[in-house]
Amino acid sequence: MEKPLEKAIPPIPSNKSKVPSNETSKTIDNGTTMGFQTYQNNIFGIKIRYPDGWSVRSYPYNNASNNTVVGFYSPSKTASQLGNISGVSGHFVAYLDIFTFDSKNMSLDKIINGRLNRIQNTSDFVLDSKPFTLKGNRSAHMLVYSTITGEDESFKKMQVYTIFGNKVFLITFTAQEALFSNYLPTIWKMIDSFEIHL
Repeated sequence: MEKPLEKAIPPIPSNKSKVPSNETSKTIDNGTTMGFQTYQNNIFGIKIRYPDGWSVRSYPYNNASNNTVVGFYSPSKTASQLGNISGVSGHFVAYLDIFTFDSKNMSLDKIINGRLNRIQNTSDFVLDSKPFTLKGNRSAHMLVYSTITGEDESFKKMQVYTIFGNKVFLITFTAQEALFSNYLPTIWKMIDSFEIHL
C-alpha cells in the first residue's frame, strides 16, 4: 500500500554565512549566527557549526573501516518528558552526526541510487530526494525519509551526501517525526556551515 506524500522539506536558505578562516575548534562565533560554536576535525579536514548547549561526541579514527566522525546531540527533552507524542519510549534526543566511508570510485549519483534502492526494500518512505550545493560550491544530495523502528516508533531522517577525494561524507539528522520540523532552522544552519578542506 502506497503511503501519502507529505509536505516537502523547506529549501536550504540562500543566505550562506561565511566561516572566518581563523576560527579554531569550539570557538564561539561573534557573527550572524551568535550562539553557535565551531567543531573542526583535522584528520578529515571538516568544519561545522553547532548550537551552544548541544553535546558533542568525537569518535576514534580507524583507517581500515567506515567511521562515525562526530555526533551532535540536542538538549531536547526526552520522549517520556514530552508525553511520548510520537510513540517513542525512553530517552531519545534529536541528533546530527557525520559519517565517512570509501566511495569505491562510485559517483554520487550511483551512491544515491543504491541508497534509494535499499530504502525501497524496507518499510521506510522517501519524502524528498534532490541535489543541492554545499558551501564552496560542493555538489551534494539530500534525502529525507520517514522510518518506523520497533512497532510504532516514528522517526524522520535527513541525509546529506557529498564526495571529497575518495571519501563520501554523510551528514544525518534524526528526530522524532512529530518534532522534526522544529529543528530544521538549526539543522539548515549546521549543514550550511559544513566545509571540507584537506
